[in-house]
Amino acid sequence: MAALADGETPPFRVEEAALISSINHHVVDPDRLALLYRVLDDSFEEVTATRPPSDPGMEMDIRVRLAQEILEAFDRGVVDPERLKRIAVRSLAPKPDDIG
Repeated sequence: MAALADGETPPFRVEEAALISSINHHVVDPDRLALLYRVLDDSFEEVTATRPPSDPGMEMDIRVRLAQEILEAFDRGVVDPERLKRIAVRSLAPKPDDIG
């Protein structure tokens, strides 16, 4: 990772702040919140099972992107944990244009 100028925020910290702001706009009971965290953890494990992140910044980026997808699907009314996980994992799958 390149050195940051004085006062510059690492990109994953900016995304983390955006995620926290997004979460703050949700009112979720503790059981549902625990379920969303489990979905996030399960999604992260699946995405990184064959290709672990190379550094903590990449790990945070992956988790933030998965969490955003999960929250967006949740906002659309998706509450099934397996469906939320599929949506999140697919969001990080390579697109046909990205391959070869």
